[in-house]
Amino acid sequence: MSQVVKELRNTRKSSAIIYNTIDFLEQSSLARTLQQCHLPLFSIGPLHKFAPALSRILFNEDISCIRWLDKQTNDNTIIYVSLGSITQIDENELAEMAWGLANNIVKWAPQKQVLAHPKVGGFWSHCGWNSTMESISEGVPIIVDQTLETRG
Repeated sequence: MSQVVKELRNTRKSSAIIYNTIDFLEQSSLARTLQQCHLPLFSIGPLHKFAPALSRILFNEDISCIRWLDKQTNDNTIIYVSLGSITQIDENELAEMAWGLANNIVKWAPQKQVLAHPKVGGFWSHCGWNSTMESISEGVPIIVDQTLETRG
């Protein structure tokens, strides 16, 4: 956030700042930005519901998980796990997680569709901004892995 504020100070021609966020998530940061930049702030998020997912452009999404979700019998019983697109973890962490996820690993899931699916009842996440916004928008509780959060 401090890097964003630093960059905003260098933009003297701006008449406002538009954020892809939700006010209640970042009240203190938005207030600090307003105080430091003296520009109107507009929180217009989450925008991911209206814009195509960047992941569709960068990665081939594996939609087989949606068919698998459709076959499950009870709503809110699946925990979706996404460690982010650039997360680095060591072998021990990966092995521990892999045992829990054995036989259910998908290369690149359509995250927005998965989180919107009625069978999904939780999200184990590195809590990148897009993942956080998508999970909140769908009302899916998030399990935060702080070791991934600090690296990802």
